[in-house]
Amino acid sequence: MSKLSDRRKEVREYTVDEAEQELARLRRQLFDLRIQQQRGEVKNNRQFTQVRTDIARVLHQLTLLELTEEEEAVEVEEEIEEEEEAVEVEMKASAAKVEKKAARPAELPPAEEEEAAEEAEETEETEEAEEAEAEEKA
Repeated sequence: MSKLSDRRKEVREYTVDEAEQELARLRRQLFDLRIQQQRGEVKNNRQFTQVRTDIARVLHQLTLLELTEEEEAVEVEEEIEEEEEAVEVEMKASAAKVEKKAARPAELPPAEEEEAAEEAEETEETEEAEEAEAEEKA
C-alpha cells in the first residue's frame, strides 16, 4: 500500500485525544517549516502542502468524532427520558391502584363478614324493638 493510504487509515483510527495531540504536533511542524523557510533551510517545498493536508485530515477526523459523540449523547439522553417517563407512568398506575383499594370497603374474611352481618341484624332488631316500645308508650 502507498504511504498516503496508510496515513489515511492511521488518521481514521485516532481517538479524540490522539487526534488533538496529532493536530498540535502537525501545527508545530508547519511552524517549524516556516522558520526553516525564512532561514533558507527548506529543500522540499512540498512538505508545506503535505503538512497542511495532514492537518486538514486530522481536523476532519476530529469533526467526525465530535459529531459521533454528540449523537451518542443525544441517544443516551433520549433513553434516560424514556426511562423516566416509563417510571412516571408506573408510579401513576400504582398510585391509582392504591386509591382504588382505599376507596372500596375493606374486604373481610368470610367468618368476619358473617359476624358483621349478624351484628348489623341484631342492631336493626334492637332499634326496631326500641321504636316499637316508644310507639306503644306514646
